[in-house]
Amino acid sequence: MSLTQILKEKKETSLNIKKTFWLPLKNKALALIKLNDKSILQKLYFWLANLDINFIIVWDFDKNWIDENFKNIYITNKINNTDLIAFDFTILDSNITDIGLYQKNAIVSILPTNNHLSSICKEYNPMKSEGNSYLYQKHNEWSIFHAITRYYENYKISFDNKNLVKNVLEI
Repeated sequence: MSLTQILKEKKETSLNIKKTFWLPLKNKALALIKLNDKSILQKLYFWLANLDINFIIVWDFDKNWIDENFKNIYITNKINNTDLIAFDFTILDSNITDIGLYQKNAIVSILPTNNHLSSICKEYNPMKSEGNSYLYQKHNEWSIFHAITRYYENYKISFDNKNLVKNVLEI
């Protein structure tokens, strides 16, 4: 499948996911968050609500829900692998063991620098079109949020975003 076809499928599936989870259709980017540290996630939660990005957070709650005050955030306890193609990026912590499923679905990973995947995950440099992920230095909400905003600035420039997605597929 060509990069153009992958991006088209990603866009179509993303629209379906947004409708299914009642997320704002005007927000173009869709993120998957899988962080095990709930205290950091709770601190990030309010900041994420201020971005024009839709977030689906995988959290071990008994039910799925959307916060009426923060309509761009949906909480679920599971995402089907067939729906992964919808996501533009994912936020992970050092507990991740494999990013192959994300890479195969052209999802940019945001993960800690001190991760065992650091041999294959390199910080994206838009000036050189090199790298395939965004890394955060410290395991705290500030560093993670900074990585999200760096990614999102790149996402807004379609040429750079296509280069990044191409690099992700080449891992």
